[in-house]
Amino acid sequence: PAGTSLGGAPGGHYMGGDGGANPNFNADFEVDYMFAFNPGSSSTDVYIDGVKLVGGRVAQYLGNINQSGTSAANINSDFFSAGSVEFAFNNSGELIHGFEMRIPFSQLGVTQAGNVNAFAFVTSGSGFFSDVTVPGNVTGGNPGFNTSFNSISGGPYNTGSHPLPVELLSFTASVSGRSVILGWNTATETNNRGFEIEKLVGIGQYAVGNPSSWEKIGFVEGNGTTTETKSYSFIDKNVTKGIYQYRLKQIDFDGSFEFSNVIEVHVSIPDGFVLEQNYPNPFNPGTKIKFGFNSITNAELKVYDVLGRQVASLFNDIAEAGRIYEVDFNASGLSSGVYYYKLSGNGKTEIKKMLMLK
Repeated sequence: PAGTSLGGAPGGHYMGGDGGANPNFNADFEVDYMFAFNPGSSSTDVYIDGVKLVGGRVAQYLGNINQSGTSAANINSDFFSAGSVEFAFNNSGELIHGFEMRIPFSQLGVTQAGNVNAFAFVTSGSGFFSDVTVPGNVTGGNPGFNTSFNSISGGPYNTGSHPLPVELLSFTASVSGRSVILGWNTATETNNRGFEIEKLVGIGQYAVGNPSSWEKIGFVEGNGTTTETKSYSFIDKNVTKGIYQYRLKQIDFDGSFEFSNVIEVHVSIPDGFVLEQNYPNPFNPGTKIKFGFNSITNAELKVYDVLGRQVASLFNDIAEAGRIYEVDFNASGLSSGVYYYKLSGNGKTEIKKMLMLK
């Protein structure tokens, strides 16, 4: 809520306070995440600080980059998983150049449709921020609760709500014989020309760092601009035995595009059942677990400690045929030690061991 202290201890730089003359800053509005970008005193450094107010307050220095346009990843593991968030800055002064920060939805804890409120500001020697409140005004003091920030000198600070041109509600895959059936739904569309369907073949191949390995296998026309829910499907026929990954490339009429998340399917799952070893292992505090079935199955994936006590339920739903599910397990509230994860479904059960080291 508004008025919440952003920092928890010194170390969050511009939002964590210094424990002395400058206390921990307060937010003048309701926010889930706040980020500060400081160009520093030279042309080689841009510093990134962050604070989150969901799931426990944390303020941290996230890392720094140079101003040449090269990218860097966050260095901390308490705020975001180390290396999971990327940022870059290009100070050429041209249009569409500037600061970019890329945060996976998984790092924000987003599991369903909704809103995430984030506020970002740039600091400098003449920044319009008081030493007690963000945004604040260094000359006029704390302006009070101002949800638009347009009246603050140096503003506007709030650009309002900007929904994605195409809001993707779901993207799923299932296997029927030698065909992979893809389906997806949109909540709204703006200038949507359509979707290219791309496939990646082989075990352990991912698009990161190797985008040319994706193969276009089809195109489905969009609905232009609409506020109604729309459903789409595509069938990849005559697929041979193996593991495949699929993604959507949504393309606007102006040529701009966005990629969907990647989903994985396993055609002809051996023995009708697969449970992979978690990765990373050992881990701290998060790890990923993959599993799948060759037929539609009521499945459960649970985690237990060495005494057999259940500590987490990661999946309790209907698993689609041939789809490889990937779930996250966060053990930040648990102690170091050995844990077991058990997958049950279709009359079968498998248990694997993992190790959490803090």
